[in-house]
Amino acid sequence: MIMQTNPETLMVNQAATFTVMVKDKATGKPVTGAKVMMSPATMGSSGNINSSSANNNNMAGMDMSSSMDKQGGTTMQEQSSMGSMAMDLGSYMMEGMTFNQPGQWNQAITITSSLGESTINFPITVGKSGPNFVLIGSVAGVVVIAGILAAILKKKRN
Repeated sequence: MIMQTNPETLMVNQAATFTVMVKDKATGKPVTGAKVMMSPATMGSSGNINSSSANNNNMAGMDMSSSMDKQGGTTMQEQSSMGSMAMDLGSYMMEGMTFNQPGQWNQAITITSSLGESTINFPITVGKSGPNFVLIGSVAGVVVIAGILAAILKKKRN
């Protein structure tokens, strides 16, 4: 099984699409018609144990656009195409997934097909979001305008 993310580098609170390609281990042929379930992701444990990291180690942190079923997972949809682009047989997709904090995550995916059932864990690294330059620019602009207005008002008083 191969898992890909789009975008390739995941950031906090950024929507991502996960695509899993399922192939028969023995023959290498794509597996179609399988049930592919994504469990809620869990935070990986960090090397330094302090009260905040110890409390967050097993926190489920994915907001999924589709609802969780009774088993606490979300079914990935089998896809033959994405927009105008054809996808390989045995491709399963989940769109609009986000992580609520940076760090190492563990994503378990369970596949059930006529070949049997298997669960595979994928490590995922989520980075911090960069600064919001539009917001920073807007705040700086307001500060400059306020400074100009203050200077004009000061001159009028003199």
